[in-house]
Amino acid sequence: MNRTANGHSAEYIKRQANKIKKQLGVPMHEALDIASMNLGFSNWENFINSSTTTGDAVQKVRAAAIPLPTPLVLKFFTFLGKSAYYRPNARMSLKAHQEVADILNMLRNALEYNKRALNAVTATCNELDEWVQKEYTDRSELPDNVHSEMYYGNDDDTPAETSPTPERIAELQKLCLKVKHVLKGSYHDCKPLQAVLLKMDQAIKWMDNWPAVKKDPTRFRVGKEIPSGSIVFYKSKTRPAILISHDKYMGRVVCYSHEGVLTLSRSSVTVPTNQSLAKDFKPMRLWLPYGKATTAGGEEFLFNRDYMPIWKKSANGTVSSVSPSLQIDKTKSEVFFNDGNAPWHRHKDSHEKCFNALKEWGVENKNSELLNLIPDAIATGNVSLLKPDY
Repeated sequence: MNRTANGHSAEYIKRQANKIKKQLGVPMHEALDIASMNLGFSNWENFINSSTTTGDAVQKVRAAAIPLPTPLVLKFFTFLGKSAYYRPNARMSLKAHQEVADILNMLRNALEYNKRALNAVTATCNELDEWVQKEYTDRSELPDNVHSEMYYGNDDDTPAETSPTPERIAELQKLCLKVKHVLKGSYHDCKPLQAVLLKMDQAIKWMDNWPAVKKDPTRFRVGKEIPSGSIVFYKSKTRPAILISHDKYMGRVVCYSHEGVLTLSRSSVTVPTNQSLAKDFKPMRLWLPYGKATTAGGEEFLFNRDYMPIWKKSANGTVSSVSPSLQIDKTKSEVFFNDGNAPWHRHKDSHEKCFNALKEWGVENKNSELLNLIPDAIATGNVSLLKPDY
């Protein structure tokens, strides 16, 4: 008698498992687990325990299912973009996001010389980075530093694979299946999710056709070093950052974007031919004030999101730049935005409010001492000059 659960039969799962076994070269018991996970079960045993031949039990399983949200998907826009994008009307847990991000970062390193598979994985990173940002707008839940390092932090030391063995390719493909499993277990079925799952299927497909490369396998990356001070773009060429340092062998680039310090893989950034933006690039986190503080002596300070002072107004109204290392006594303070509507997160109202604060003090077209530290950070490759030391 054939078992069924959630509309899937054991025979169907076995047929899928046979295909996976041939594709990945894994034992049948592993293939059964993978096939079961692709259909929303934890593993083959979970399917068996959930299966039944009685109609009443099937109805109970369906009744226990989480109701679908209305609407199924939510529309969103990228910063200054006019095209609409869509995401599931749901929140994947931060633990699951981090698990998926860790796997994708590992894959991005390993797929350095398989450009088509790498592009599919990078596109998945781009999409999920947008989703997590929209799902967790309260930065007390998802701090900026955690968000910036999640899908684009790349501390993993997985070496790039030049000519991987079939066994290694199977391992990487299983990681893609793991990503699919976590996503399918966290989101309801909808077109945005299907598009992301398709990208992972494409990555698996291109791993089967690994291109031959003639590279030095003892190095993680061989390529031209990006000059410090260059403008680079990340997240599908939509966001700029100033490059502080590039380790071409480890494939790491450290840069400063509007949202702060980023450590990315070389494959995550593009270098435009036109570098005219580099001269006047002002990262919002350094340039725009986060708030204003008033000391007991009547002095006022505009400080950035890292609480580093950028401008000072004396009791007699004189405005001057100030050392960002100065410790200020914030007897009274106010802030212009919260981490959920920060100007670098595409909130025009917050940007206008911060700009007006600079304009009120007459410094909207001037550089603070903090901004003037950018050339020193570039020259020394030391991004910590732009961060607080306390």
